[in-house]
Amino acid sequence: MVNLGDLKNWMQVSGILTIPFIVIAYLNEFGLGHFPQPEEFSWLLGLVYFFVVVGFAFLVSEAIFIAIKVLEIIVCKIMPSQFYRVGAVFGFFAISFISFGLLGFYKTGPIEGVKDTWFIAVGTYGLFMIRLHIEARKTISGR
Repeated sequence: MVNLGDLKNWMQVSGILTIPFIVIAYLNEFGLGHFPQPEEFSWLLGLVYFFVVVGFAFLVSEAIFIAIKVLEIIVCKIMPSQFYRVGAVFGFFAISFISFGLLGFYKTGPIEGVKDTWFIAVGTYGLFMIRLHIEARKTISGR
């Protein structure tokens, strides 16, 4: 049975594992098929391709994070302050990512074709976002 301590540990480790899980999911889904394949494939070329995939995963991860922060700022400016709690958009996306990750245990219908590694990667990313959200709220409140 999973307890609260396990969740806290996953949240701590999620910052370290998010990018590797995204890389694993990408390589599991596509391999190195998006790259040109020379006749002789050396280990050095494979290493370069791997670093390109890691860099791409990092950039995509950061782009999603920045887009959610910008959306949060836009919604905060549009909504009157008494009706909107700061961090709601960020929390919504984080919970959505975690929910998608948990959905991997119960794959049915249109998501049956999604590989398990994507569920793990997206769920871990959601845990990382929740951790950052909690740390930001602690910093703002001065604790």
